Amino acid sequence: MKFYKTLFAFATFMWVSLNAHVDFDSDVQLFFNNTLLKYEAQGTKLLKKYDEAQAHKKILETISQSCIKSHDIADCALAVAIYDRQKEIQKAKEPLKILMDGLKYKCDTENNATLCHLFAGVIDDFKSSEITQNFKHLKEQYMVKACDLDDQSACYEILYAIKDDYDRLNKADEYCHRGLSRFCLNLGFCYAAPKGERNDLQACFFTKEKPVPQSQKAIKYFKKYYELNPFEPPSALGEELIFDGQCKDGLKILRDYCDKKDDQSCFLLGYAYLSGQCVRYSTKEAKRLFGLACDYGFQGGCTEYKRMSK
Repeated sequence: MKFYKTLFAFATFMWVSLNAHVDFDSDVQLFFNNTLLKYEAQGTKLLKKYDEAQAHKKILETISQSCIKSHDIADCALAVAIYDRQKEIQKAKEPLKILMDGLKYKCDTENNATLCHLFAGVIDDFKSSEITQNFKHLKEQYMVKACDLDDQSACYEILYAIKDDYDRLNKADEYCHRGLSRFCLNLGFCYAAPKGERNDLQACFFTKEKPVPQSQKAIKYFKKYYELNPFEPPSALGEELIFDGQCKDGLKILRDYCDKKDDQSCFLLGYAYLSGQCVRYSTKEAKRLFGLACDYGFQGGCTEYKRMSK
């Protein structure tokens, strides 16, 4: 997925809509902080709106002139985005050169993890351009720097470039123990016990095939994740404790957070009753809990409630 082109198109759309400069660094950080799915959905929607704009040529002329005159990386990013959308990236040599120099300078002088990542990403996105060819030897170096500065998206790109599954899991473990919480959560799902029909929701994104389930490992990673994210309801941990036979602790977590109107906790507690795991099997209680999950905003709860109502 072309994160960087989507990001530029977002900035372009903001520029068109507001007829003013955007805070480029701030918008970059905002998008890289979003989850992948949310980012993709927003980016697709904004790209569509951008394509519907009518003033491309006038905007391009204005932004290109501003870029060349001021060397402002926001203007240059917008110019590059428009040229790219019009499939005329070869005409963006000067704005692209200014953009690359600007991003590299900001990364070098400010140690801004997001902009270091963006610099490496632009090299990859526009690798056919003769401008980025001059920077291609720096791609890996700046991606590593972004990761070292705790940009988790950059770390993911480094991890996915590793071919061996075992080495990839070890690298993910290293990132988790560095405090990069998303890796802890995903490792937890990698080692989590099978959940029957819901096993597809527990996919391991780090390997081609899910490793042999090891609940103790999964629990360790989930605990680490929730230690790093203390305000997030620990529903995944509660469920794994239940499947590991630690009924008292697991049920307490899910019940406490369901009482606090956490939709996932109600949903997972419903599955405990549906499977008879740590509790007496009860379709009535399962349905009630799925209904609560639905009421609190989780579509999966609505689906299960509807299925059990037939």
